[in-house]
Amino acid sequence: MKKSDKIFLSIFISFFFLGGIFWLQKKLEGFFLNFIINEPLENVPKVEIKELKNPEIKADAVFSLLILNSGKEKILFKKNENEILPIASLSKLMTALVVFEENIDLSEKIEFRGQKVSLKELLERMLYFSDNNIAEFLAQNFGKENFIEKMENLAKKLSLFNTHFSNPTGLDPENLTFSSSTKDFFNYSTAKEMAILAKYILKEKPQIFELTNKDFKFDLLPGQKIVGLKTGYTEEAGGCLLLVFSDERGNYFINVILGARNKNKRLEEMQKLINWINKK
Repeated sequence: MKKSDKIFLSIFISFFFLGGIFWLQKKLEGFFLNFIINEPLENVPKVEIKELKNPEIKADAVFSLLILNSGKEKILFKKNENEILPIASLSKLMTALVVFEENIDLSEKIEFRGQKVSLKELLERMLYFSDNNIAEFLAQNFGKENFIEKMENLAKKLSLFNTHFSNPTGLDPENLTFSSSTKDFFNYSTAKEMAILAKYILKEKPQIFELTNKDFKFDLLPGQKIVGLKTGYTEEAGGCLLLVFSDERGNYFINVILGARNKNKRLEEMQKLINWINKK
């Protein structure tokens, strides 16, 4: 066979072979397309996207509010957020707010236990150490009945209609159990309304949070920091905790836990809430 014939034969066979491949490809494409179109939907495998489950916060009430740097708000988590409960020393946030609302010079010296102490230092001790004696002293300095009335009026002004104050400390009355019939002898509120109070402080009197104890260690993300924190505990209230933290974008997270089992559990449950928020 001549060389030219061999080349021609090779080319002919190659075209024939390639044509067969293309023909087979088209047939297979048609077969599988028909299969996919005609297959019932219930037989098509489903891909499930798992949603992040809500955390199991062991407390009577929980509320978490995100305030975006744009001013918009978003509820991140809620549990029994409207349940009326004793709030223990979270009350001292309102005590401090009443003093701040009087627009008094905080550098003014007041005699306390034989020493001249600035009003700012007293407020800091009250909030940082949750000092009940200072809370009582401040109320007495303004006239206790008048002071408590101011606490009540300020609550109404902020539309905290399920919040009540009977004293400036948050201490429970002796030999009384909190109930619907005895609640007016206690300081009480709801997790949601305590968040509203914190939001007002954050906007109008942020200096109050600057005086609170921020030494508690929480596992936050890089760029996040504690803005303000207030603890509370009594036998009737259980462990209470209000925590405000921010991120580097200027967003604020207000978190309230009421009625945790004890002082340590309020911290553990708050960390659990923070972990869940940061995974959303």
